[in-house]
Amino acid sequence: MHCKGLLRDSREIERDRQRQKETDRDSRKQRETERDRKRQKETEGDRKRQTERQKETETERDRERQREAETERDRERQRQKETERDRDRERQKETEGDRRRQKETERERQKETERERDRKETHRQQHLLLLLLLLLLHPSGAPALAAAAAAAAAAAWLCCSAADPRCRAAHTPRSSSSSSNSSSNSSSNSSSSRYVGNLLVSLVLLRSSICLSLQYLVQQQQQQQRQQKQQQQQQQQQQQQQQQQQQQQQQQQQQLTSSKEQRSLSVEATPRGKGEGGGFVAATATAAIAAIAEAAIAAAAATVAAATAAAAGDTSHYQQRNLQQQQQQQKQQQQQQQKQQQQQGEAVEQQQQQQQQQQEHQQQQHQQQQQQQQQQQQQHQQHQQQQQQQQQQHQHQQHQQQQQQQQQQQQQQQQNSISNIRTAASTASQQHRQQQQQQQQQQQQPASAAAATAAAVAASAAP
Repeated sequence: MHCKGLLRDSREIERDRQRQKETDRDSRKQRETERDRKRQKETEGDRKRQTERQKETETERDRERQREAETERDRERQRQKETERDRDRERQKETEGDRRRQKETERERQKETERERDRKETHRQQHLLLLLLLLLLHPSGAPALAAAAAAAAAAAWLCCSAADPRCRAAHTPRSSSSSSNSSSNSSSNSSSSRYVGNLLVSLVLLRSSICLSLQYLVQQQQQQQRQQKQQQQQQQQQQQQQQQQQQQQQQQQQQLTSSKEQRSLSVEATPRGKGEGGGFVAATATAAIAAIAEAAIAAAAATVAAATAAAAGDTSHYQQRNLQQQQQQQKQQQQQQQKQQQQQGEAVEQQQQQQQQQQEHQQQQHQQQQQQQQQQQQQHQQHQQQQQQQQQQHQHQQHQQQQQQQQQQQQQQQQNSISNIRTAASTASQQHRQQQQQQQQQQQQPASAAAATAAAVAASAAP
């Protein structure tokens, strides 16, 4: 029985050892699994940190790129503004130069017209004075000769200009001699020889007056041709101005298209059309003055032709026809000038309307650009808000992860403490069992020794 108890105890001890080994193995496996879990968690945390750092670096790079793009856009806008300002200044300078040139040309034209008026007025005054002197000096004897002499003198003085002193020197003594001859003939009407001489003198004067009137007509035609040339030149200048205006309109249209493509900001509109309108008014005034002067010249020529009609019978009709043709040509030219002026006025109005439309279009573009800037600012603010929200979410996630890690660590610590307590309890129970077994063995050893001695005694006592 005692041996059986020992065997049982030994078996229990082995079982306890196996159980301890199994518990040790389980604890080792648990420790290894816990270590693996910790390592995995650490690697996952490192990976998350790396991904977060990469995201932060990418966001910082995106921000830097956006800042650089915004700075470049601002620089380009400033450059466009500076170029547009330079262009506007150049245009203003060109317009001011054109206005100054137009004013100078208008002043020169006005000066020339005033000089021509002064010359014509002086010539007319001289002619009228001569006619009055001839009428006053003329006696009441021979009216036909006096009228012929007066007509001849008037034609001669009309023919002679301020730049031809020879013509005056050639014709003034003849007029004075005619007046003296008329006075001598009026005193001596009885002598026929003097009367015939006066007739011959009057015929010579008539011939000279006819020649001079023809020369005067030739000069008038030459002057008209010169005026026509000047008018043609003016028309060519007007056409050139119209072409320049068309070119300016084309340039403005091109600028509008470029401004639509570029969408530049706040183009300072240069007011145009005022200088052109002033030039147009000055041109109309000069044209009206020239028309009045030409009408006055035509009237003076008509009066001269009427005065010389008595002296030259056939030539007067020719002169009247020429004068009528000249007047008709002048009227046609005036009508053409008026039409051209009207067309210029319409063109100026159209330019003003186009400039107003351009200004309105530029204002609309400026408003659109401001709206775009506001939208960009709003988008930038939204992007910043999104980034802040992402950062907050990221911080919240980090906080949650930290809390989870702390909870896991606490759980692991609790599990470790529980496993330690279990191992300590198992070791304590094993030690207690071992102690009990040792005590039992110690108690059983004297009994077994006594039994062995008793058995030995019995064996020795047996025969």
